[in-house]
Amino acid sequence: MRPSVFIWIMAASLMILGCHDNDNLEEDNSTAENVPFTLRTHSHSGCKSNTEISKTTARKSAPGNEEYVEYEGRENGYIYICHLNSVFNCGTEKIGVDISLSGDTIHLSERMEEGLYWRCQCPFDVMVDAGPLHDGIYTLIVGKEGKDYAKATITYSATAKEKVKLEPLE
Repeated sequence: MRPSVFIWIMAASLMILGCHDNDNLEEDNSTAENVPFTLRTHSHSGCKSNTEISKTTARKSAPGNEEYVEYEGRENGYIYICHLNSVFNCGTEKIGVDISLSGDTIHLSERMEEGLYWRCQCPFDVMVDAGPLHDGIYTLIVGKEGKDYAKATITYSATAKEKVKLEPLE
């Protein structure tokens, strides 16, 4: 009988000590100070062209399909970015992205991951949710297939919501 009482007392002591140690843990205060900048989610639209696309002739994107970035601030320093009219091969089925932050520069790199290579181009919308950021002004550099080609200026805050035209890199 004595060993069972001893085991019961030890189990109760461990439970009390375990609960006591958990009381000293700090709450999760995830902020831009202690969380690395990361991609939370990404997605993309399908080809946005409303016209018949020939597999045998190359065509250029229509003038109305200029590239833009729409962005919206989120709580806890996160940002939703939509790259509108990102031109890919029209056989593209899956677009992959990488995003990183260095100082005040956000680098968004897009690439075709799955699909067939046809002799045509098509505008897609590429959406990402990443962060955290501090309030401030950032330069967004956009690259495709490993080559940077455009930039935009983003003013981030939790309430930011704007659409800006991408400008070619010089």
